Amino acid sequence: MTIDGFAPSDQMAFRLTRDQGLFVMYEHTHLSALHFIAQNLSQGSIVLEYPTLEQFEAEVKKGYEYVGISFKICNIEQLYDMCDLVRRISPSSKIIIGGYGTICTSILQEDPAWTDKYDFVCDLEGVSYMRRLLGEPETSEMRCQLPKIGSTLSWLNPQSIGTIGIVLSGLGCTFKCPFCNTSAYTKGKYIEVMTARQIYQAMRGYWENTAFTNSITIYDENFIDHRDKVSELGKLIQEDKKYGLKKYNYFAFGSLSALTKYEPEELLLNGIDTLWVGVESKYSPLPKTKGTTAKDQFDLLHSIGIKTVGSWIIGEDFQTPENIEDDMALFIMLDSTFQQLSILTVSPTLGLWKSLNHKGRIPHDIQWRDYHLYGKTYVPKNFTHQELLDQLHLMYQRIYQQNGPAMMKVLEVNLNGYKTCIQSKHPLLAKEKSQFFKDRCNSYHPLLKTALTFSPSEKVTTRLKTLDKQYKEIFGAKTEFQIKIEDQILNRAEKEMKRRDKEPIKQNLEPFRRYTYPILDQRTGRRPFEVEYPDMSLKSRQKRK
Repeated sequence: MTIDGFAPSDQMAFRLTRDQGLFVMYEHTHLSALHFIAQNLSQGSIVLEYPTLEQFEAEVKKGYEYVGISFKICNIEQLYDMCDLVRRISPSSKIIIGGYGTICTSILQEDPAWTDKYDFVCDLEGVSYMRRLLGEPETSEMRCQLPKIGSTLSWLNPQSIGTIGIVLSGLGCTFKCPFCNTSAYTKGKYIEVMTARQIYQAMRGYWENTAFTNSITIYDENFIDHRDKVSELGKLIQEDKKYGLKKYNYFAFGSLSALTKYEPEELLLNGIDTLWVGVESKYSPLPKTKGTTAKDQFDLLHSIGIKTVGSWIIGEDFQTPENIEDDMALFIMLDSTFQQLSILTVSPTLGLWKSLNHKGRIPHDIQWRDYHLYGKTYVPKNFTHQELLDQLHLMYQRIYQQNGPAMMKVLEVNLNGYKTCIQSKHPLLAKEKSQFFKDRCNSYHPLLKTALTFSPSEKVTTRLKTLDKQYKEIFGAKTEFQIKIEDQILNRAEKEMKRRDKEPIKQNLEPFRRYTYPILDQRTGRRPFEVEYPDMSLKSRQKRK
């Protein structure tokens, strides 16, 4: 399934660096939830990623006691087909459905065509559910060495390798926003999956056991709100003599209100590298927006070396043609390192859905495949759906024109981090973290010449020249090797621009992958799984590994 020519699973191209010309990044990603479940069961299992229906059928024919299918709301039509296939090909198999799409189970059960399509619904934390179903001890340790994700500029490196490990800290959010799927999934409760020590052990495992690891993503809707957990993880990172703050760093989710619990240096000492922050409309009545100043918080994070993903929604009833320009300008002014802009999605069974359905604002002809960030899932009060799409497209373009490519903002924030740490009185920041930021600056700086050559505006050009000047003032003149590398990158960029004049950009779709998890006592080596790429050439498979 693609949306606007993008794979929705590719959050970098589909969302976070969208409309940035040469500097759109493409992501190599995995279905981490399925891997996490498989890895934490003692029984052997197979995980399929991105199969066609024919490939799924070939696997089902082998005969399995259980077939688990994870889905989102937009995948329900595919779920129908897959369940029908299992019933037809392997009628003795028990079907388990799970994932955030299960918030629609009550609606599906009202459809006669849905009768008997599945046997079990996993609508909570998957490992605990499957352990109970299979009769395994629920208190067994949590293991987390999953396939890594990564992103790249496709014209610079066509095959993205895995550089980022995934860790699941917890599920759910207690803010209970009326449009939030993740909060509805856990009924507004927080479910801890891994402790701070388990997260640290998984983090160390990624650096110890897999090549090219450079960061970790911690999945938890508001991780930094759990101050004791963040501090405990930070202490373990600081005490690690082999890697410590020289290597360990992570991406996490947080709210503006949670940020007020920390002093700036605490965030760095705890290993935080990037924060995803939801930015509510200036006119939002949600209680969590009170007493927060987004601009000040974003500026502070950037000034000490912490990158941001700003997430913003358009289509709320309090947004009007009269105030939307002001709302958009305020978000653009935050200058987030990356950004996700989306139309309000009103998912079935949620509080907002019930309210709008009662008012007749939920059309009866909505298709399941429309439930995505840019889909039409309700009747907006003050705009048409097309007007919302147009505004978002314009906003992405304005962000690029005014603030420049995300990759250069990454360089800028890392440079800020180096300046902060080298002047810090804390020895770990002055020695270890400053080295971390120096390495990052040196890895991103070779792109600066290309960014200047293809700058989208005079404003961005001025910003990039200032950035180049600051880099040279801190690290000195470029070496001959650095000049050679930046010229090679520019040469590739120029060739890519000529190619784009003649043919469209090729979208990056994930290949079919088949993972085998042996029974627990037979898992050997550094990885708990073996992977096959049935549709890829030997050369491509070797690059992926």
